[in-house]
Amino acid sequence: MTTLHKVTVPVLGLLAAATLAGCSLLTPSTPTTPTEPTDPPAPTVTVEDLNDTSWAGTDSEGTETTFTLHSGGSTAVSFSGNAYDDPGDTWALSGTTLTITIYNVEGVGDAVYTGNVADAAGPIDLALSFTDVTDTRTLTITKQ
Repeated sequence: MTTLHKVTVPVLGLLAAATLAGCSLLTPSTPTTPTEPTDPPAPTVTVEDLNDTSWAGTDSEGTETTFTLHSGGSTAVSFSGNAYDDPGDTWALSGTTLTITIYNVEGVGDAVYTGNVADAAGPIDLALSFTDVTDTRTLTITKQ
């Protein structure tokens, strides 16, 4: 039994060494590539959908407001029946965010309306802020 035991130990050692050596010869597994993030879906409302459309609503302070979004990015505005069509007043759609800027509004400075456009038929909820006062308002406009 002593001879068998003397032979078995070296043989087991050689088998273990061969097994471990064989592991180092294996091709390493290919790491999984993380899936590329998918681009967000394209906005369903485009600038073309809003070009030359009119929208109206009454803001949270009671001012009736109407916008005409001209193609090319300018906008006409009416505040409680007083109409202005200054080509410097602008609107833009970035992704789903609509921004309308009316410059030099008496007593408040520039008026900036921003909101998310989910549907070309509206309604559109806008937040209104001013450059010269801390007053903020809300305005929901519907397509005319």
